[in-house]
Amino acid sequence: MTTSFAAYDKLLEGVQVISPEMRYLYVNDAVCEHATVPADKLLGRKMEAVFPGIENTAVYRTIQSCWANRQPQEYVNEFDFPNGTKGYFLLRMQAIAEGVLIMSYDVSDAVNYEKQLHESNRLLKQKNIELTNLNEKLQLLSVTDELTGLFNRRHFIRCLREEFARFGRNQDRFCVALLDIDDFKKINDSQGHDVGDLVLRSFASVLKTHIRRYDLLARYGGEEFTLLMRGTTVQQAQQFVARLDESILKAVTLNKFGVTFSAGLAQPSETECDAHLLMKSADSALYAAKREGKHIIKVANE
Repeated sequence: MTTSFAAYDKLLEGVQVISPEMRYLYVNDAVCEHATVPADKLLGRKMEAVFPGIENTAVYRTIQSCWANRQPQEYVNEFDFPNGTKGYFLLRMQAIAEGVLIMSYDVSDAVNYEKQLHESNRLLKQKNIELTNLNEKLQLLSVTDELTGLFNRRHFIRCLREEFARFGRNQDRFCVALLDIDDFKKINDSQGHDVGDLVLRSFASVLKTHIRRYDLLARYGGEEFTLLMRGTTVQQAQQFVARLDESILKAVTLNKFGVTFSAGLAQPSETECDAHLLMKSADSALYAAKREGKHIIKVANE
């Protein structure tokens, strides 16, 4: 047996022949080097006698399958080198008269590269997810008022312009309301800015709780809040804002007195045909409400 396979003795690739009884019939120098077992400790012995437990492995079953079916097989086997590192060998099996001829090729570099590539791809995917989440957070921060958690003025105006575009196409009606907390400067001056901030947050929270899911609420600036009410006539908007006023009066108090607001309402028309002009009309109505004594809801052009 060793004579007929002598040509394989010095090959860099490992060559071994396993009998149908799973005994080592031939091993070349490379196999002995990789296994750190001399040839005389292998030849004639069963694989499980040399390497206890190998009979329970996939490579053992693959050798048996190759012989039983007389079909070539390939298997990548993980191998622990004496220095503690892991190696990988591609085992190509072919049934011959004496048993199974196994050629082993060291593919450690290729497998390790593939593992590194897989890990790099995993890390890259993870980074992409983190960046996506970060971008979403940054996007949310860019449209959010830090103090109240509501949308900010910039986002509101952007949405209002989009609403005007729909209005131009489909005549989808809507109204805007500009709400201003009455005497807020006095609250800040007499109670301090911390109390003022608390009033703003409470005011925003109550409004957010009571608006409809398809309405848009934003902090417009300072003590001003703005509300976009979709699918609403100005009369319906006036009634809705009046109900908000009742909710605010009950829920937001300062020194046992309810906090109030004044409001200006406006709806699109031939003259109020863009976001800037509509908000200007709402602001004029708000100014009129303040001028008439506060805690009043005024509709533009009435």
